Parts: sequence; structure tokens; C-alpha cells
Amino acid sequence: MNNPTENEIDDLFDRYQKGQYDEAEKLAKSIIQKYPNHAFSWKVLGAVFKNTGKLQDSLVANRKAVELVPTDAAAHNNLGITLQELLMLDEAEKCYRRAIDLSPEFSEAHNNLGVTLQERGNLADAEQSYKNTISINADFIQAHYNLGITLQELGRFEEATESYKKAIAIHPNHPDAHYNLGNTYKEFNRLEEAELSYRKALELNPNFANAFNNLGIVLQEFGKLEESEACYRKAISMNSEFSEAHSNLGNILKELLRLDEAEISHQKAIEINPVNAEAYLNLGATLKEQGRLNDAEKSYKKAIAINPKYADAHSNLGAIFSEKNELIDAIKHLRTALEHSPKLVNAQINLAENFRKLIPGWHVPMMNEKKRNDAYFLALEALVKPDSSVFEIGSGSGLLSMMAAKLGAKEVSTCESNLIIAETAKKIIADNGYDKVINLIPKKSTHVNLGQDLAKKAEILVTEIFSNELLGEYVLPSIEDAKRRLLSPDVQIIPATGSIMVSLFGGKDIQNILFAQEYRGIRLDKFNAIVSKKISLFNKFSALELFSDGVEAFRFELASKSYFPSEKKTIKMPIKSPGLCYGIIQWIRLEMTKEIVYENHPSDNSEISHWQHMAYLFAEPIQIKKGDSAIISASHNRTSPWFSLDSIQGSEI
Repeated sequence: MNNPTENEIDDLFDRYQKGQYDEAEKLAKSIIQKYPNHAFSWKVLGAVFKNTGKLQDSLVANRKAVELVPTDAAAHNNLGITLQELLMLDEAEKCYRRAIDLSPEFSEAHNNLGVTLQERGNLADAEQSYKNTISINADFIQAHYNLGITLQELGRFEEATESYKKAIAIHPNHPDAHYNLGNTYKEFNRLEEAELSYRKALELNPNFANAFNNLGIVLQEFGKLEESEACYRKAISMNSEFSEAHSNLGNILKELLRLDEAEISHQKAIEINPVNAEAYLNLGATLKEQGRLNDAEKSYKKAIAINPKYADAHSNLGAIFSEKNELIDAIKHLRTALEHSPKLVNAQINLAENFRKLIPGWHVPMMNEKKRNDAYFLALEALVKPDSSVFEIGSGSGLLSMMAAKLGAKEVSTCESNLIIAETAKKIIADNGYDKVINLIPKKSTHVNLGQDLAKKAEILVTEIFSNELLGEYVLPSIEDAKRRLLSPDVQIIPATGSIMVSLFGGKDIQNILFAQEYRGIRLDKFNAIVSKKISLFNKFSALELFSDGVEAFRFELASKSYFPSEKKTIKMPIKSPGLCYGIIQWIRLEMTKEIVYENHPSDNSEISHWQHMAYLFAEPIQIKKGDSAIISASHNRTSPWFSLDSIQGSEI
């Protein structure tokens, strides 16, 4: 006899079916000892070994079964299952494909092929394999379930939902299908349905830690914080090494303002899984809430080290840098966040705010102010020669440097300390074709080195680093330093002089902007005591009155002098018309050359100037008379001026 008896075969199969694996193993080995080439016994032995975790033994047995009957589709499928368990996915795929070649309607092999393809990241082919399975056997529940997982991984959540629903229709008591259905609902914000699905999964499997965790997430979204906390603690009680649940618990505790407990939970999550980027993100948020900005920064950086494309971590780190006023780093990380997640609202808001801080709104009107631009261009046109070397302090958009290059200057260098502006100016210069002529130095002028950054001393200096008050952007120290180190002795400077001009002002239309008054007999004037006495006035507030001629309070001979000390003086300002006077209005006057002058006089409303007018307010408005004189105390500390009223001569205040 070359084969075992029918009774022996039936007995072997029966023991395997009943899960009596020890007995089945012994019987299979006994049969094989007598009949070494009995393929079915090798198949059963391979299955027994696989089910008892003896994968290497299973591999040997299944290979033998295939060797004995190469046309046995089931044997190839079984070998594929073992290879898959051993993560030998290439061979597993070949086995499943061979099984399908031998038996095209072999639904289990199609499904198993799909699982292998999915594990290898080939989701499109995995999807097709599951659909092939279902076309053969519409009630193959695992194929519907696996298809749902694949569609979920592909981001096709609504289709995934339908697959899970079909799996549940076939087998209503499938907890994993209910759980994953909840996950798809959660992905497209159908939270009520997600909650019901998680609760059903837990009804079917009360020890389902993942379901408790995700139910906690949904309840947290509903603001049910105590219930959410209970869910996370349930998940942890079932799996103490559940890193995500520990981190989520920390988030709830943070919302409940139990910050010390929250920190412990996040640290536990990290201890369990040191590469849990989300736990580092959440820890950073808790540390920030505690005011520990440096520790929060470190935590966000660790999250980014784990996942360099983690948009939320970049966004939060950007917010930290913003709070620390490290705006360049803030913008860098906020930009990165939006590269990876363009619709991340917090990053959009914070980026706009940081740009506002770093790049004040006057830059655009400055670029578009024709009067100013014409003055600079005409001055450069008068001075620039083909062999001229030009140095600009404060690149901005690079406009003045490009003017010099356009006018034929041989060498043009410009410096800009704001790295974001410098980076943008470099692009603008290149876009206009001047990148081979203009050398952009991303430094403060005081950090520019002759012979390193600047090839030689410049013959023309041009700058526009003037504030509304002329002095605010350290223009005087910058010019002093440049004259000592970077400019030729006979340098020509644009502008050659800068003046601070002042006058008395009023105007009914702008009174409400400057002073709190009364409403229906309710006095509000005491609020004026805490309002700044120094504010910007925009040209759009044009209905102002000047009660005196403009007086040159301070004049700075930028071209001819090498040092500009602080000054104090008294100015007598004759009053030429009566009215209710609010204070002193100040503007600037720039003599580009002797012939070319720029002045943003308050009466010039032809266009909006980026250099606005500064108002120095009196404690309260005063009535003034024609023929009297205002005695003004004037001073500057080299970076900012100040004006105040001493007295009115000829009348009482």
C-alpha cells in the first residue's frame, strides 16, 4: 500500500479541524514516516505548524507539499501564507499568483494576494485583488473589510465606509469592521456616527483598547472631557504600553488645566515610544501652557527630528519663536508648516502676524510713492557716472540699487539686515536682470567688511533708512560708521541733508481720533491721561489745520559732517492763525542734492507717503491766537526726537 487508509486521512483532518494540533501533528508525522510522499499529510502538517507558531517548520512542510504536487493551488496558497508570516513578501506574492494561475476562481488566494500587496505598499493592485475576490465570492467578508482598509489608506474614506458597511451586513458582529467604520466617519467629521460605531465595536469587544482610545478622541471633540478622560484611562488599563492613549490622556488633562499630570502622561507616552512625534508635539503644547517656552521649543524640535514634514510641529515651533520675538526662525518654520499643510489655519494666521512685525506695512507705499522715487532717481542720475561705485544702506526691495545699476554704475553694493527682505530683494534684483551688477550683502551696514563684503570704498552712498521722524532706523550711527570704514573721503551722499520740520496743528475732523471727549454729558476726558502723546497721522486724515509756518527743528548735514551729537533747543514758533490747537505736527525734508528736494509736507495730499507725519499732542487742546508765539522744547537722542510745549507768549494757556 502506497497511501494511508481513508480512515487515517479522515482522522488526521478531523483532529486538525477540531484544533487538536498536538494529536494532528503526531498523526501527520506518523503517516509521513510511513508514506514520505503523501502530499496531503505534508499540507496538514504545514498548517498545524503555522497555527502553533512553528513558522520555519511550517515553511519546510509547505514547500514539500508544493514539491510533491506542483499543480495543487491550495498548497501554493498555504506556502504563501507562511512566507507572508515570515515577511518574505516577494516569494509570498509569487505563491499566491501561482495559486491563482492554477485556479483563477480561488477567492482566498486573491484575498491573500491583496494582503501581501497592501503590506508592500502597492495599494492600487491590492484594491484590485480584493475586488477580484468579491467578484468571485460576494460574501467574502474579509475581502470587504480589507478593501475598506486599503481605500482608507488611499484617503477614499466614503468608499471605505461602503466597504465596511458591506462587511457588517454580512457579519454584523464584526468589531473591527465597526471600529474602522468609525475611523472613516471620524476622518470626514461625521462624529456622531463615529461615536456610534466605536460604541458598537466596544459592545462586541469590551476589551477593545483602540476603540476606547478613538471614542475618547470623539468625546473630546464634543467637549465631554471627563468622559473622554475615562475612555483613555480604560484604553490604558487594557494596554499599559499604549503610547497614543497616554498622550491623548495628557491632552485632556491639559484642557482640564491639570498641567503637571498632563506632562507626566506625555512623558509616559514618549517613554513607551521614543519615536512618537505626536507625543512630543503634545508635550510641547503642555510645556508652553506652563510658560516653559525653551522646554516647549526642545520638544517641538524632537517631533520634527522624528518627522521632518510634521506641519503641526513646525507651526507650533514657529509660534514659540514668535513669542520669543525670533521672527526669522518663526517665519521659516511657519512657511515649512504651510508647505506640508497649506490650509493649516494657525500657521496662516501666525505667518501673517510675523510678516506684519518683521516687515511693516510702509514698505509697499514706499515702493509705490512716485514723488519719493523720482527724487532719488533724479539725484542718482545727476551723480552716477559709468565708473561709479555705489553703496546702499538698507536694500528694501532693492529699488535704489537697481536705479543706480540702470543709470550705468559700474559697481553697486547694497546691504540688508532683515534676512527675509534680503532674500526677497535678491530675487527681485535677479528678476530684473541686475544680479551680475548688484552685490547684495545680508548684513547690517555696521557689520559689512571692506575687502570681504565690499570690494572697495564707495564713491556714492544712498540710503532711505529714515523713519517718520527721520532718525528711527539708526540712520545717523550707520552713516557715521560708513564714513569711517566704507566710503571714500570725497563720497557723495543721497540725501545730502535731512531735516525735521514742525508746525502747530489742529483740525476739527481729526479731533475724535486724538482725544476722548464726552457723550451725552458723560465725561471721558480722563482717558486722555493714559493715551500716548506721540502718534502717527496719515494723509487720509487730511482735514488738519496748520497754525504756523513750518520750522526746521533739526538739520543734519549728512554729506559734510562725520558725527551727529544729540541736541536740545528751544524753538519760537509764531502763530499765524487762531484755532483749537492739538499739538505739534512733524514731517521730514530731504535735500537729495542742492537742486532736488523731497518733503512730505502735511498740506501735500497728492498721494500717500510711506513717511507719515508724527503728532506730539498737548495734554489737552488749547485755544491759540494769531500774533502769539508758541515756545517749543525740542530735543533728539540721535534715534528719536521729542517736542513739547513750554508756553504761549502773549496769552494765557
